[in-house]
Parts: sequence; C-alpha cells; structure tokens
Amino acid sequence: MIDKVHRRLSRMREDGRLIELLKGSGLVLMFKILGALGGYVFAILISKWAGPSGYGVFELATTAIMIVAVLSRLGLESAIVKYISSFHIEQKFGQIRRIYGISALAVLALSTLLGLLFVYFADTVALWFSDEQDVVLLTQCFEWVGYLTPVFALLQLNAEALRGLKRMGDYSLLQNGTIMLLSVLFLWLLMENETVTGLTAVQAYAGAIVILTLVSFVMLLRSHKRDLNGTDSEKIDFKQVLKTAFPMFVSGSVYLVMSWTDTLMVGAYMSDESLGVYRFAFKMATLITFAQFAINSIAAPMISGFSTQKNVGGLRAIIHQISWLNLTLSFPVFVVFFFFPEWVLETAVGESFADGATSLRILAIGQVVNALCGPVMNTLNMSGYEKDTQQIMLWTAGLNLLLNFIAIPSMGITGAAVATTISMVIWNLVAGYKVYRYFNIISLPIPWRWRPK
Repeated sequence: MIDKVHRRLSRMREDGRLIELLKGSGLVLMFKILGALGGYVFAILISKWAGPSGYGVFELATTAIMIVAVLSRLGLESAIVKYISSFHIEQKFGQIRRIYGISALAVLALSTLLGLLFVYFADTVALWFSDEQDVVLLTQCFEWVGYLTPVFALLQLNAEALRGLKRMGDYSLLQNGTIMLLSVLFLWLLMENETVTGLTAVQAYAGAIVILTLVSFVMLLRSHKRDLNGTDSEKIDFKQVLKTAFPMFVSGSVYLVMSWTDTLMVGAYMSDESLGVYRFAFKMATLITFAQFAINSIAAPMISGFSTQKNVGGLRAIIHQISWLNLTLSFPVFVVFFFFPEWVLETAVGESFADGATSLRILAIGQVVNALCGPVMNTLNMSGYEKDTQQIMLWTAGLNLLLNFIAIPSMGITGAAVATTISMVIWNLVAGYKVYRYFNIISLPIPWRWRPK
C-alpha cells in the first residue's frame, strides 16, 4: 500500500501538467485569497457603515453592470481564450493580434451604446427595485453603471486575452478580487468627505475598475512585445469566431441571469435589507469555490490545447487532478459553513445578518457540488461543445427562474437559496454526464481504480 502511494506521488511530481497547474493556480489562488479578503472587508465595511440596505443597493448596482457587460461582450471574451490559446500553440501570432483588435472594437462600440441606454433609462429601472423614497439614490447608482460599462467590458476582454496567452500572473491581477482590494482603498478615501451609502460603494468600485483597465492595456502592450514578437496582424475568418462566440455568449448570458435571478427577484419582492443579508450569505458561500476558480483559470487554456491536439489522455489526466485538488481545498470550508453558519455570519458582520444562516447552509451545498464536479463547463466550452453548455444553461435558467418565482414569495431569502442550489446541482450533474459521454471521463474525485481507462 505504501509503495503504491510512493509510486503515485512520484508520477505526480514528474507530471509537467500538474506542476504547471499548481504553479499557475497557486498564483491565481494567492490573488484570489487576497481579493476575497478585500471583498469581504469591503462588504463588511459597507454593511457596518451603510447597513444591510446600503449593501443591498450596492449589490443591485453591481448586478446591473455584470448583466450589461455580458451583453456587450457577445461571448467574445470566452471565444478568444480558445482561439488565442490555439494560435499561440501553432505560433500564429499575427492572427492573435487581429482577433483581439476586432474583438476589442466590437466590444467597445456595443458596450458604449448599451451603457448610454442604461443611463437614459436609469430612473425607470430603479423604480422596479425601490420605492419612491430611495429611487433617487438607486438611479444615481445605475447612472454610474451605464458610464462604467465600456470600461468594465474592456477590462474583462483584456483579462481573457492574457489568459489565452497563459499570462496567468497578469490575468490574476485583473480579477474581481483586485477590484475589491482597490475598492477598499477608494472607500477609505471617499468616507473622509461624505457619509457612506450604497452610492459611495459604487463610486469606490468604479475607481478601482478604471485603474485596473488602464493597467490591463499596459500588460497587453508588454505581452505583444514578449509573446508575439511585435508581429503585424494577419487576416482571420472573424465570422467563424462569432459562430464560436455566440453559443458561449448565450450560455454565459444565461449563466449570469441564473446567477443573478435570485438577487433581482429578492430585490423586487423584498426590502434592500433582506437583499443585503442574502447577498452577504451568498458571498460567504462562494468561498467554497474560490480555489476552484483559480484552478479552472489555469486549466481552460490547457484543456483547449489538449482538445486541439486530440489528446484525450492528457485531458483525462488534468481533469482527474483538478477534481482531487477541488476536493482537498473546498470540502473543509464547506464543513465549517454547513455546520456553523450562525457563527460565520455573526463573526463577520454581527447579529443583524444572522437571519441568513439557513441560506448560507443551503448555498454551501450547491457550491460544494459545483467544486466537486470539476471543470465540466470549461471542458465542454474549450472542446467544441459550446452548444451543449448553451442548452444546459438555457434549461437550468428556466428552472431557476420558475423556482425563484415560486419560492421567494413564500419562503423569502431561504427560497432564493433553495432555487439557486437546485439549479446549480442540476447543471453540474448534466454537464458532468456530457463530459463522460463524449470523452469517457468521470470528473468526480473518485478512486483511481473505479475510473474508466
């Protein structure tokens, strides 16, 4: 038995894929941890200074910018990861430059248009989620969202381009965690001159996004010189890129809608205070999968490379390694959140958020299933099965909307947690089945001897 363990460890040490995964994901994970800390400090500060209502307003604003930005990107941020990774392996550097340039222009034009439309209709949208007393504040927040949309859309496109080039250090720095760290800094600067409200939090968030977007362009210029040798752009079939991007756009849009349906419906049916409590519980639950995010960020270009090379053995090995890493890093956090949710929330922000304990316990179940199923969505997206992810997300989004519509009016934020968790479990299990069907790979962390060869 001991000899088998030693042989297994020896093979793992010799496996270059695992070493690359651990090194890269370790860097992303470090930024993710720092960013998570910044995000929770930011949430705690807003909750303490502006109360659950102020935090609820901030969450509505960030939900809006996420949705508008996704519509602005047309799925191109996901498609260019796949194409840039493949072009880089084939050393088609000129095509990398061209695909980024056209994508950036398309995203900038559409995001500017949608952002201005959102500014124009900000007061109308605010009335859907707030009463007349608070509508002015929420309208101001939504106006900031509209102006910020082009900047935020380009930041995410730039980050994904760097990810495709395997510039994981740069990619890590451009994630939401760094935004939250900078937001804490801007919040401290703003609080010296005014009372902290949901609008103050949005302004701090906007300042962080602008700074990081400028940094992202510097990173791209540096990468152009180092990775692409300053190569001039070459002609590509951008229609084919759009064909690849569209299913990713649909699945990404549906995923976002599903991710934020609970937030929007809690905001519509309940008070800003209830929304603030629910969103804080949700944010805590995502700590279970923050390691998975780091690992999957590294894995996506590797999966694309294995798919391009038709290397099913390499694909199987990397998925199996990811499944065990996810188990090791996510399950201990799940145990704490599931058995001690009241202690977690009261320690973080106090008794005013204790009503979210049941929601935290339920959401933790969905997050741990998401972690244990591994990179199933990434595997389908990066291997030419984008339409499968599109169909999975469409069906589960419809289910999620229906469940939230039924559960929130009768069960409140607990109903939102139940709807979100059921949807998350279903989409992971169905995607896991698809990966098994297409590649004969079981993504769950099960013993090696039970896995198909």
